[in-house]
Amino acid sequence: MGSERGLGFISVIVTLLIIGALYYGYLGQGGMNEQLTRGGVVKTAGQAIACQMNRQAIERGIMTWTMSHPGKQPTLKDLERDGISINRCPEGGRFKVEGKKVSCSLHSDSG
Repeated sequence: MGSERGLGFISVIVTLLIIGALYYGYLGQGGMNEQLTRGGVVKTAGQAIACQMNRQAIERGIMTWTMSHPGKQPTLKDLERDGISINRCPEGGRFKVEGKKVSCSLHSDSG
């Protein structure tokens, strides 16, 4: 009875190793490697996330700026003039201030 249990356990381990090797082979050769080599989707998604984070940082800067300038609507130049850092879109999009929201000419405001 003990040898049947051992054989079943070994079969499961061997099966998992084969599945793991096939999965790793796919990702290493055909899946992610091509996208990373060409830039592809991974790079674009990373740049869109960086752009979103930059817009959120500018929106926080707007909130800070409006506390010291009540009743006024800042421009990006106003923020920079007051020492608030304005990071750019990594893909070269242009930021536009609309009220207290910041939009990018390349990336939709999904966040």
